[in-house]
Amino acid sequence: MSKIANAAKFIVRSRLARSPLFAMPEDICPGTLDEGYSVQEAVHSNLGDSHDCHRIGYKIGCTTPVMQENLGIDHPCAGSVSDATVFRGNAEFAIKDFVGVGVECEIGMVLACDVRPTDGPFVRENISSVIGAVMPAIEIVDNRYQGGTAIGVPTLIADDFFGAGAVLGPENRTWDEIDLSSLTGRIFVDGEICDSGVGSSVMGHPLEAVVWFANMKLERGEILKKGEFILTGSLTVVQWIDRACEVTAEIEKLGTVRAKFN
Repeated sequence: MSKIANAAKFIVRSRLARSPLFAMPEDICPGTLDEGYSVQEAVHSNLGDSHDCHRIGYKIGCTTPVMQENLGIDHPCAGSVSDATVFRGNAEFAIKDFVGVGVECEIGMVLACDVRPTDGPFVRENISSVIGAVMPAIEIVDNRYQGGTAIGVPTLIADDFFGAGAVLGPENRTWDEIDLSSLTGRIFVDGEICDSGVGSSVMGHPLEAVVWFANMKLERGEILKKGEFILTGSLTVVQWIDRACEVTAEIEKLGTVRAKFN
């Protein structure tokens, strides 16, 4: 079995056991970002083939200064999201099902068509044509890592970069009439505002995050599928959840989503 396959098996075993991901054995640990993304692909192939968990979207992390400073990583990183962890509008979660659960307020985008390597390269002016809808979202993250980011960025990417699911809000299909960069997002815990941020903090414009992601996939020769969603990065600093509570994320002109933790 190859290094990539063994690394994926190691991560899947840890994730299904809902246990912390300790430092991976040196002989299978991804050493580069590209290897990290290759392991991530193998992880989701494994989950789809063996556990009926199929990828239906992606998340991009570290697209805003607040999250880059929070994690000490100065570039975007992407993960995949499986159908078993995605909910619409409202959702309930058990805190015990996570190692260390947190929430983020994000702008999500839905692909209107397949996106193939031959369709690029992408810039902001042509990426709009592949976006069918925009929506508010709560990304569910899980700090599965002993020592946090010290485990290494390639390993974080291999394990979906903290990703643990999402709650997706209503889809806005006339989004091109809205200046996404000017929108303010807010996150509340039990009705009290915890943080806020604006769309322009996401790489200057949320579409720039999708440009980066689509071009990264293009370089890897991978296809994005119609209907898949992309979370563009947290407008607010992550809120770690350690008690029963209700979380609300709202993005002006797009709507509100909620997650309850027990």
